[in-house]
Amino acid sequence: MKRPLLYLFVLFLSATLMQAQERPKIDKKAFFVFNKAKSNDLINTITDANKFYKKKIYDEAFKSYSKLYAEVDSLDALNYRLGVSALMANYPELSTYYLLKSNASVTKDYYLRLGEAYQLNHQYENANEAYDRYNETLKKCKRRQFAPQLNQLQGECQFGAATVKDSLPYFVSNLGKGVNSYYDEYAPVILHDTNTLYYTSREPAKANSKPVNRSWEKEKIKYSTFDVAGSTVSQFLQGIKQKKNTSVAGVDHANNHLFYYKGAPRSGSIHSLKVKDGMGSKSTSMKGAVRSKTVHEAYLSVSILGDAAFVSDKNRYSGGYDIYFAKTASKRRIKKSRPADNSINTAFDEKSISFSADGKTLYFSSNGHQGMGGYDIYKAQRQADGSWSDPVNLGYPINTAADELYYYPTSDSLVGLMASNRYGGNGGLDIYQVVKDIRIPFVLWGDIIDAENGKVVPAKVTVVNADTKQPITSVLNDSLSGAYLADLEDVGNYWIQAEAEGYLNQVASIDMPEKRHERIRKDFQLQRLASPFTVSGAVLNKANGAPVQAEILLVQLEKDSIVARAYTNGLDGSYSITLGDKLNMKMQVNATNFFGYSDTLMLRDNKTDSFKKDIFLERNKIIYTVTGIVLDSKTYGVVPASLSFYKPGEQVAIMVANADSTTGKYAAMLEDEGPFVVEVNADGYFFSNMSLVFPLDSTLLIRNISLQKMSAGSKIVVENILFNTGKATLLPQSFVELNKLARLLDDNKEIRIEVSGHSDNMGSANLNKRLSRSRAESVRNYLRESGIDESRMVFEGYGFDKPIESNDTSEGRAANRRVEIEVIE
Repeated sequence: MKRPLLYLFVLFLSATLMQAQERPKIDKKAFFVFNKAKSNDLINTITDANKFYKKKIYDEAFKSYSKLYAEVDSLDALNYRLGVSALMANYPELSTYYLLKSNASVTKDYYLRLGEAYQLNHQYENANEAYDRYNETLKKCKRRQFAPQLNQLQGECQFGAATVKDSLPYFVSNLGKGVNSYYDEYAPVILHDTNTLYYTSREPAKANSKPVNRSWEKEKIKYSTFDVAGSTVSQFLQGIKQKKNTSVAGVDHANNHLFYYKGAPRSGSIHSLKVKDGMGSKSTSMKGAVRSKTVHEAYLSVSILGDAAFVSDKNRYSGGYDIYFAKTASKRRIKKSRPADNSINTAFDEKSISFSADGKTLYFSSNGHQGMGGYDIYKAQRQADGSWSDPVNLGYPINTAADELYYYPTSDSLVGLMASNRYGGNGGLDIYQVVKDIRIPFVLWGDIIDAENGKVVPAKVTVVNADTKQPITSVLNDSLSGAYLADLEDVGNYWIQAEAEGYLNQVASIDMPEKRHERIRKDFQLQRLASPFTVSGAVLNKANGAPVQAEILLVQLEKDSIVARAYTNGLDGSYSITLGDKLNMKMQVNATNFFGYSDTLMLRDNKTDSFKKDIFLERNKIIYTVTGIVLDSKTYGVVPASLSFYKPGEQVAIMVANADSTTGKYAAMLEDEGPFVVEVNADGYFFSNMSLVFPLDSTLLIRNISLQKMSAGSKIVVENILFNTGKATLLPQSFVELNKLARLLDDNKEIRIEVSGHSDNMGSANLNKRLSRSRAESVRNYLRESGIDESRMVFEGYGFDKPIESNDTSEGRAANRRVEIEVIE
């Protein structure tokens, strides 16, 4: 189920979620009985937890209640509050766990909350039963009032159960911490022919020193460059004042403008803005059908065809927010409008509309249509007469039992954006990209038998990509039935090779399917060889002896016909080809990024039953190789680490190499000389960054790396943590490194750290200590808002008491101005 979110435009909520969360009283006396020594501290924890709960800061309430639960786990009221806090903070599995440990007698809404928790976990049968039991607890009058919501909820359970089983081919991925924060992010748009993402964020410019309700922060518009492979760190939109609530309100496809809403929830207005590369200009207030002082117009979209759709609560007393259409629109005015018919508008809320690039599809969110729970995303098609088709739910995994809103189709027909508060996000609403999976997975199967007697032949089947010469999968057939089965993720130019001892290898092509999950049959009838002759060896890189994945063709000289085709083993470069006779052959070897190889094999005169030949290939383009070992900085023991290589300023690694768990050795082959930024990570160790560039006339570098184990007393300097001059305000350039640190702490939940600020010796000691302490606190706050438990972190400022370099030089002073992380336990 959805959680009540305080968006700018949300004034009307369904009756189900309008009910305040009940607050059963926690018996404080129980803590005196179970733990007298800590009772006073626990009473203070109860007070803090109840304050967070009342203010709807549910993630902090959950943390505080968890501390109480560690002392006393049998209180029904505590378990209920833990369950509801987990429900509202979107910890679905924990929510059902704690609610089930509570008791229905603790509150009137127990079964309602339990149903919501089950639904959020996609346990629809259990949710349906819980809603029935909640309905049974209501008196006749309340039951009549609840009837529309019960019908909606149970319809969601029925639809959700079926939809989850029929998952659609889409990848839904979070845009990451460069865009998403602890606060709500939503309403993503990308104007055509640009790669700039604009969206609404409630993240404050300065980190809060105390926990706050993320939905109470003011809205601001931010932007970031966007690519399917990743986004850069975001910044605030320039060119307009954003002191009041300012949010993305849609796009004008016809004029390529951004709409934004500015003001209070009921007294704001929609404006049109020209934007380019994060800078706004020529702001114009929209007039006409979306300029009303008595109602709230929340979202506006103008199609490439020139007509408009917007969201308004004109009908709020009977239908909440609805969608309205206007036939004509100009840059400044939306002319006469009419509400969408009842196939689109419901008695609940319709929100966040957007047209497709061609104007023929309308996307919107609703909590009144058949869906999986609360707000789902739907689409309607424009008909020949200008009307709209009945809406269609976009299905799972685009929609879930969490809120999905603000779907925006990008100019790439396979890629969309949306906002969701589904489990696993950074906090509240996050922005996700939706990418259609165009692959055609299928199953390849068949029988392998002896061509003469029809008996089963134990064989190995290998499917190879003929374009890249790379094996995709290898399987053995069943020794009794002779059948083999291979699951393939997509179609392509494939060859399939069947090989068995004493039989002639067979290689064949495959007819590709056109529909997903088809079963393609390919049988093999292998010919037993009376006098088998084997050609074997390895294909290796001439420069370094590394194995090469290659295709080998044996062509009979007299007939110029292919006698055998085989592919090497990618692990060691080995190959083995069994022939039925000793024929003079021409051997052709092909491998991606290598020059081809050809040789003549005079096999007729061979007196044995085998012939061995190793082949060494030369690369056809320059490859730059960096290699070395990764060791523990103290013990010099081997560390199995991963090394991610980035181009400067980019967020997506161009390649990842792994250090061997036995030798610690790694090797990475790159296609240019750099520069590169290399991030080294290993479980239980601080991450390390190094810059890398190949000097002229060198294609090989050796870089040994030492990592520091995260044990008590170990510490590192976190590079590239930047502040405004003389202040403790973090600059956006710092977020990349801080996000790495947050991930490190999240992966190592057992450690506690001290964040310390340090300075050079310029200025007074007291001023430097205060400033360095404030900067350390800013870093701590950022980590806390990234989901790291505050109890795991302390902070301190040491000014210039602990220099690591001499303050006599500018370089030394720069090194001393730093933020350190030290493991304290």
